Amino acid sequence: MPASAATSAAGLAPAPTPGAVPNAVPGNLPNNVPDLRDIVPPVDVPFWTEAHIVQAVAGALLLLSLLALVAWRWRKRTRPPVAPPDPRRVALEALQRLSGPDGEALGALDFVVAVSEVLRVYLEARHQLPASRQTTEEFLEGLEHSNQFSDVVRQQLRRFLGRCDEVKFAAVHADAQVRSGLVFETVKMVKEELA
Repeated sequence: MPASAATSAAGLAPAPTPGAVPNAVPGNLPNNVPDLRDIVPPVDVPFWTEAHIVQAVAGALLLLSLLALVAWRWRKRTRPPVAPPDPRRVALEALQRLSGPDGEALGALDFVVAVSEVLRVYLEARHQLPASRQTTEEFLEGLEHSNQFSDVVRQQLRRFLGRCDEVKFAAVHADAQVRSGLVFETVKMVKEELA
């Protein structure tokens, strides 16, 4: 026999439930009950505190950094390497300009410097020679010690650079015939690729 049945059979009242109102019918509580409290309204917890703002900014910066890194690596990987321009084509285009109005507008000294510079830059790009950074004597001396060119080509270069130096340093007059001869000789050396 259960204990509650034994107490009711003995005539005793059941023990009250803690927090329960005595002699109250469920759903019908009296108004003057002092122990009953009302529901507490929700507490407003702000989301954007200083800590949350710092975390959000740090997260956004990290995300942007990662996206930039991924984009940079993708772009670097997919971009084909740029081939250097063909030195022969560059030299021939420069000589073409010098044989036209651009060359006629230059004075004799400037014209000869431009033509010899075209040849020197070509030699530097095509044959990895320090031609544009050396004097004529240094360049020709370096050619004598290398077997990169034949004797005929070395003589052509010596004669051509000597003619340019005469105009530059000995003030030899460079008329239209001398200018066209220098351009023709340079074009010939570049087209033959200084075989």
